[in-house]
Amino acid sequence: MREPILRYSMAPEKEYRYCTKDSSGEDSIYSCRRKFDDGDMLSIILISVPDIETVIEKKQFTSAGSYDYETLKDLYGLLSPKVPAEERIKFYYETIIALEEKIAKLQLALQKQ
Repeated sequence: MREPILRYSMAPEKEYRYCTKDSSGEDSIYSCRRKFDDGDMLSIILISVPDIETVIEKKQFTSAGSYDYETLKDLYGLLSPKVPAEERIKFYYETIIALEEKIAKLQLALQKQ
């Protein structure tokens, strides 16, 4: 199977555990966590545009790997040289507008709290 997207990450060899206490001296909600539980130290993502094009153009969903069709379709629209520049620009603006709307909703929700 060809994978349109490959992800590699680097993390510590050992589980470096640490415990934290809250202000009362009790174990906190973050007690006994691994030091890098909130993220990897380094990630590399390789995107194969020809493989994405194959999935989208030939509708070979079995070649999509672990990524859903909508994600690959968006990447196709952004990265494929077969997509006209006007369509890419339109996609950029639509994405930006959608993100701005989500940010505005989140800000409003935070203000209400």
